[in-house]
Amino acid sequence: MPLDHLADQELLRELCQQTLAFENHSFQHYRTYLLDLLEGTNDERQFAAERLTQVVYTDDVIVGMLLANAQTANAGVRTASTQALALIDRKAE
Repeated sequence: MPLDHLADQELLRELCQQTLAFENHSFQHYRTYLLDLLEGTNDERQFAAERLTQVVYTDDVIVGMLLANAQTANAGVRTASTQALALIDRKAE
């Protein structure tokens, strides 16, 4: 393989590693943001639960917050939390 192709492959490998690290970093911050919202107002809790049907975090803390919010009197929060939990259950299978 020509030398310039090897250099290009190495550059691509480095960029992919950096991108993965950035994505993981971003997802960790997004998780923290959503956890904060899950303890907020009804609108914030519903928004967070709806987002958790798009970006799935399956850790015990998120699941626990969703379980608690699935028991709330607010129908929007309850529905969104239940939907997020159902998605997490499907991912676990």
